[in-house]
Amino acid sequence: MLVLEWVEGHFYDNQGNLIAFDPSVRTPGPGALLINRDVFLKFLNDNGYDILWTILGEKDIIGGRMSPDNWKGRLELSGAYRIHHGNVEGVVNAKFISREG
Repeated sequence: MLVLEWVEGHFYDNQGNLIAFDPSVRTPGPGALLINRDVFLKFLNDNGYDILWTILGEKDIIGGRMSPDNWKGRLELSGAYRIHHGNVEGVVNAKFISREG
């Protein structure tokens, strides 16, 4: 069984090996979780687990000056990804919603 110990944004196994960490804890930048791929995949396989990422986003499209009269529409994004046979697979769908529609 994999047991992790947290030390200031770093996760270590019981042998002291770094398994996962957030680089933004010590370096300026966006928050993220970086994981040792081999250890992570072995953990998922050994326990019969799966992992799924979902994506949901929106981007407003404005033309010219920023005012409600210049709003052209928005782009809606949705999707899902998973690990299948050791590879990340999935799809992102984009749908444009126009001002008229």
